Amino acid sequence: MVFRFNLIARPVLRTLQVRPLTVSVRNLLESDKVFAKMGDRINEETVAKVKGVFRFDIVEGKRKVVKSWTADLKNGEGSLVEGEGARPDCTIVLSDEVLCKLAAGELNAQSAFFAGKLKIKGNLMMAQKLTAII
Repeated sequence: MVFRFNLIARPVLRTLQVRPLTVSVRNLLESDKVFAKMGDRINEETVAKVKGVFRFDIVEGKRKVVKSWTADLKNGEGSLVEGEGARPDCTIVLSDEVLCKLAAGELNAQSAFFAGKLKIKGNLMMAQKLTAII
């Protein structure tokens, strides 16, 4: 007696969907914490003191802007938005690291400006009023 087994192997196909995890510098900025605290300090009183619109361009390297924030301290109760908001009176260009050091008090804004770590476009005198929120 001979036994014959005919097994037909059928492959089992499973589809595995893998979603790519995208991590960019834009998602991981330390300065986001600084802007969260800054947003808490914006109110009618600071709007009355400052009376200006500021844009912060956070750069990587020398020129690549990775994130922008606009602080409107001119209209209404004031606001802080990610991206472009109202037309700025003053644009401040700096790195994530420099902004964190400025907010922590480890770096003087004037020395950062003269060292080239911080650039200001527009009304230079208006930038001095930012101590009310930073």
